[in-house]
Amino acid sequence: MVDYYAILGVDKKADKKAIGRAYRKKAQSLHPDKGGTAEEFHQLQLAYQVLSDDKRRSAYDLTGVVPLEQSPNQRVVQEIAAMMILLMDQVDVRFTDLVGEMIKGIETTLAQTEEQIQQEFERISTRKMVSTRIRRRGRAQNVLLEIVNGDIQEIQKRIDALTENQRLGQAMLKMLMQYEYDADKMTMRTAFGA
Repeated sequence: MVDYYAILGVDKKADKKAIGRAYRKKAQSLHPDKGGTAEEFHQLQLAYQVLSDDKRRSAYDLTGVVPLEQSPNQRVVQEIAAMMILLMDQVDVRFTDLVGEMIKGIETTLAQTEEQIQQEFERISTRKMVSTRIRRRGRAQNVLLEIVNGDIQEIQKRIDALTENQRLGQAMLKMLMQYEYDADKMTMRTAFGA
């Protein structure tokens, strides 16, 4: 079972403000653009989404299970909202194209995710080659082959999760492409505070 409180680094009695602060702080180091992985960032976002929603948090506290996801569109909107809120705290909103920055961030994450998927497929290919070469002498159970096959299944689960993250990122891009942001042009005067 995943412990969303531990992921955010908050106590089970934390209020929404503490959860929001913890999310923003951790998001700065776990975001793929800041050295984190797409999977870590996704887990952080999921923890935030569950614990900041009273109904989902209550169900999670009672059962230890994440309540069923919202519709895909609701999830896209929530992900964009979380990303935008984080970005607004990090940049000068007068001179930064928020929509453009979100698009660049998503495109970077999608490229990294694609690379991770390819690496995972290479790992599966290696394991499949190994599985054709492992033989047990005699009639006893081939434990080594079972280990390799179990690892292939775990890698496939990671590929499935990464593929789902890709779909989400693509849906976010599609939605963001419908927007623009009017950032002020930075001049020498505004750059140096004159």
